[in-house]
Order: sequence, then structure tokens, then C-alpha cells
Amino acid sequence: ATSDTHKSMEQSREQMDLSISEAESVGQALGRISQVIGTINQMNTEISDSASEQSEVTYTVAEQVKLIATISEAAKGGAEQTDSSAEQLLAVVQTLEQELSALQKGHH
Repeated sequence: ATSDTHKSMEQSREQMDLSISEAESVGQALGRISQVIGTINQMNTEISDSASEQSEVTYTVAEQVKLIATISEAAKGGAEQTDSSAEQLLAVVQTLEQELSALQKGHH
């Protein structure tokens, strides 16, 4: 009976050692999992920051494109006005040339 009790206690001790070893392995695995989760969280933060920064840049570019379009429209309007003014000036010059020619013919 003592031998059976001793054998039973030895088996219990071996199972306890095995359980402790498995618990340590589980603890190490949980530590690694925790590290991976921390890395993933850091990567998510970096991705979020990058996406936010990209969104800001995209907004700035869109605003600059709008500004360029506005300036282009103003330049187009200015060019059209200049063209119209040039045509009017040409008409005045032609009229003056005709009148000057008529005056010159009248004095000869």
C-alpha cells in the first residue's frame, strides 16, 4: 500500500510538473501574442495617421486645382476683354486713318 501511495504521489508530482511546464508555455505564448497585438495596434495607428495625412494632402491639392481653375477663368476673361478692346482699338485706328486720308486728299 505504501508503494502504491508513493507511486501515486510520484505520478501526481509528475503531472503537476507537466502542468507547470504547460502553464509556463501558455504564459510565454500569451506574451508573444500580446507583443504581436501591440505591433498590430502600432501599425494600425501608423496607417490611420498616414491615411489622415494623405486625406489632408488630397484636400490641399483639390483646393489648389480649384484655385488654378479660378485663375484660368479670370485669365480667359481678361484675354477675351483684351481681344475685344484690341478689336475696338483697331476699328478706331481704321476710322482715324480713313479720316486722315480724306483730309490729306482734301488738301492736295
